[in-house]
Amino acid sequence: MFKKSIIFCLILVFFFCFNTLTLGADWNELQKDPTREGYLPDRIQTPLIEVCKVEVGDEISGTIAVVNNEVLFATQKGIIGSASLINGELFWQRNLKAKISSSMTASESEVFIATESGDVYAMNRTNGAILWKVSLGIPFKAPLTKFFRYLYLLGANGQIYCLNAFDGKPLWNTELKGEFLTAASMKQNNLYIVSKEGRLFCLDAYNGKTRWVYEMKQTSRSTPMPSTEIILVGDDDGNLYGIDYLKGTEYFIKSFEDAITSPFAYGYFDRRMMIVGNEKSYTAFGSSNGNIMWKYVVDEASIPPIGTGDRIWIPGKNNKLVMLDSFSGVNDYEILLPSKITSAMAVSNGRLVLGTEKGTIHVFAPSEIDFILEMKPDIGVIVPGKQFSFQVSILTSAEFNDLISLNVSGFPCSCKGVGRYFDKSSLSNSGTVNLVIDTTEEATPERFRITISAYSRSGIKREASSILVIQPTYEVNIIEFGDLDQIKSGTDFQLDLMIKDAINIRSVQSIIKYSPEVLFLHDVSAGSFYGERIQDYVFDWDKNDDQGNVVIGLTKRDIGSSGTGTIASLHFRAKKPGNAGIKIVRSSVRDSFLLETSYQTKELNLEIDKGAQKIIQLRIGSPTILIDHLEYPIDAPPVIEKGRTLVPIRRIAEELESKVSWDAKEQKVTLERYDKIIELWIGRVNCRVNGVEKPLPSNVSPKIIQQRTFLPLRFVAEELDANVQWYAETQTIRILYPDF
Repeated sequence: MFKKSIIFCLILVFFFCFNTLTLGADWNELQKDPTREGYLPDRIQTPLIEVCKVEVGDEISGTIAVVNNEVLFATQKGIIGSASLINGELFWQRNLKAKISSSMTASESEVFIATESGDVYAMNRTNGAILWKVSLGIPFKAPLTKFFRYLYLLGANGQIYCLNAFDGKPLWNTELKGEFLTAASMKQNNLYIVSKEGRLFCLDAYNGKTRWVYEMKQTSRSTPMPSTEIILVGDDDGNLYGIDYLKGTEYFIKSFEDAITSPFAYGYFDRRMMIVGNEKSYTAFGSSNGNIMWKYVVDEASIPPIGTGDRIWIPGKNNKLVMLDSFSGVNDYEILLPSKITSAMAVSNGRLVLGTEKGTIHVFAPSEIDFILEMKPDIGVIVPGKQFSFQVSILTSAEFNDLISLNVSGFPCSCKGVGRYFDKSSLSNSGTVNLVIDTTEEATPERFRITISAYSRSGIKREASSILVIQPTYEVNIIEFGDLDQIKSGTDFQLDLMIKDAINIRSVQSIIKYSPEVLFLHDVSAGSFYGERIQDYVFDWDKNDDQGNVVIGLTKRDIGSSGTGTIASLHFRAKKPGNAGIKIVRSSVRDSFLLETSYQTKELNLEIDKGAQKIIQLRIGSPTILIDHLEYPIDAPPVIEKGRTLVPIRRIAEELESKVSWDAKEQKVTLERYDKIIELWIGRVNCRVNGVEKPLPSNVSPKIIQQRTFLPLRFVAEELDANVQWYAETQTIRILYPDF
């Protein structure tokens, strides 16, 4: 019994230590994002040019987040996604189909988002797979706050929830008097929240108990800002309050005349200066006493300012992005934008990012005297006694000739048997440097987040990071496809996504690309790697037929599993003969603590052979149809109008694997087949194909003849991938499906 007690205590100590290290690492990553306080020490060089943009197509909701060289965004209509800050390439995008008013929060590995209807999601940052989902059933409009492994949500009706960011399990909840629309802030285990009614609450961040409440004089739209010894907050009457963060007593009250309408931001590295929006101006003041230093007039001051070096960036008048001198408030530089800024700005790797009301994310970078840094791959895997290289790419402007030196961090001093060095000591223009990792047989299994810092002589600093995994063997966590027989067009087949020799794996997510012109993805079902009980895991999949990709996620609800098994089964239809590629991209494999671990992937090339081709034959005026040389009656014979053949479409469409529906109110026929939806209206010469309007040939519209709906045959059949042939001598139509 004594031995069992000792073993149990040792296990508890191990888990406590591991979680302490894990939480500490998470907190360090959070603290590395100084834009949470609206300030970055690096100055952005001007003039700026737009290097890329991301067309989202809907108003950006609340804020955007940047991690390394990626920007994460959410829209009012529920679209969430990720894109490159280097070239604007869209990495992934999916529609949660619910309004999002709250701003997201992101870490190195996850994105957390809440919908206005009360659903909370944790999603994989690299591919958008859902790790967990919790339905709390209350509206959320305030931005989310993440602290260590705690996720805080402020309900619009006064409810406060604290969730475990690991799995979404509620840790505590409380209800306060008020409506919460702005973000919460943290300082020394205290959670600070402002209600619309003008109350500043201080809660214990670990149990939700109220420590104190401060009543302001007016209603408030202010986000509380922790300073050195005080909490700063404002109200709608223009009052600025400095409140003791421990006792809730007043340090000072200053009048700014106009309502405080934006979050605060530090304006200089020593934190003595702060900037905030006041209705139609931005105001700089002393953070310890509230004394006003300057004001700058704008059209609207709701977007948080952001400080870089000794400059402040704000939305100016007439859709301008403006850079102000921190000390004088003088306009030093501005850029005219095509539309109004509607989401918080962010800075990463020397690039300024912002979102507009027209659903465009703009990325600006210095046109001269600057450089950016990129590190590949995202995860490096090495075994003891071997060597591995990270590729560090530096891209400079044409005029740049300053010397750039590099530094690497992330290895503890006790890392035995591991060496690292750069194959070049410095660069003065665009080029590539390799960070070489050397290991001896003494190297022990470890996981590091490696950060590369690049410095120019003129004081510019850039950073990029990747993960290094040291493991006993390369042959672990191989993600691959199952075996397939020969595939013919017009047939369905199943493709299994496998994981091999997994060790303590809790979550697997992948984006899989396939050839949409050849393949159609019917469905994806969960595999058996975590067993058959659906309550033991979270399975998620979401596809984009136009782009030919699908995101798949399988996450266990508790501790991970080991072994070999199926992650998911993909159910395809081979539409036509040809070559089809299926490739796993942006995969993520995580252990029991949801830390990224190693993986290897494989690509599959398929040769789709010709299958059976259906032959359909009709003749003008004939009430019969030939299908593969067998004769059947049809509702009414085909007719010709303006040189176009009109037919009663239902029987033909069904032979082309399509569903036909009729909307009597709209007088609309809808045909659905795989990834295509065709909508046609009686008497209209335009139709819609997958939401895009198209004209009908010769302006021949659908008609009702003898209580039967007639549609233009060639247009519909060719949109459904059939080959239509016309024989004038016999007035015969021949349809071949599919069209080889």
